[in-house]
Amino acid sequence: MRGEDVRKVDVQVAVTQAEPAWPGLTGANKAGLVVFPERCVPRIGYDLAKNNAIAVSLVFAEDNNHSLYTAQVTIGADGEIKCHRRKMKPMHMERTVFGDTSGHCLSSVAQLPLARIVALSCGEHTEPLLKFNTIAQEEIHVAAWSRLDPHPGGDIVWSMPVEGCETISRAHVVEACVFILHCAPMIYEKSVYARGTTGSPIFSTPGGGGSAVFRPDGRRLTNPLNCATEGIMYANLAVDLILEAKMLLTVQVIQST
Repeated sequence: MRGEDVRKVDVQVAVTQAEPAWPGLTGANKAGLVVFPERCVPRIGYDLAKNNAIAVSLVFAEDNNHSLYTAQVTIGADGEIKCHRRKMKPMHMERTVFGDTSGHCLSSVAQLPLARIVALSCGEHTEPLLKFNTIAQEEIHVAAWSRLDPHPGGDIVWSMPVEGCETISRAHVVEACVFILHCAPMIYEKSVYARGTTGSPIFSTPGGGGSAVFRPDGRRLTNPLNCATEGIMYANLAVDLILEAKMLLTVQVIQST
């Protein structure tokens, strides 16, 4: 971020920890940006932006010519879509449902009055070159995750439960010197029965969550919510903290002319 681009203002953001539907969500506490996790209900986010003059970031399943993609949009406070992209590559069992996208996935920056917003989805945060593309451009990073569970111990892979994914987000905070809105959903027991996933390896128990806001030096700005509780986390972002972090550590981005 160049010095002349700095806006010395505070931005209030709201990060949700919820099931993938919030019909009663309103523009409480005057947040400038509200963030939803991976694959929520898109109409809710659109209505929230249009009716409350709030910017919204959300992820949903997009059908294009009978192919499904994980799509991500940033909607401005005026209700207009500022950035529309698709997840570069689905992860693990997602590959049985969702398709790979093209270079269009690199268009991940939305210039809003409050800041430059970059959004990536779930496992994209393990793609170094994709993240490097955003580092020179972003001030606030939206990390939209799918449902996560605490690590149960034993030989289960550590990288994808709550603890591993939080570590991945915090590593990007330190590398990019930005605020990260780390957003993950949870589900109730009734949803387990509705999905028919009782006894399956995933989505078989209620809970999840792990949403948080991290400042540019990696520290947490919000208190954790119980993994079985829906809620909204609010945080005030002092943009000057980005400069303070970059004075200590900045990833060098070389652009060809």
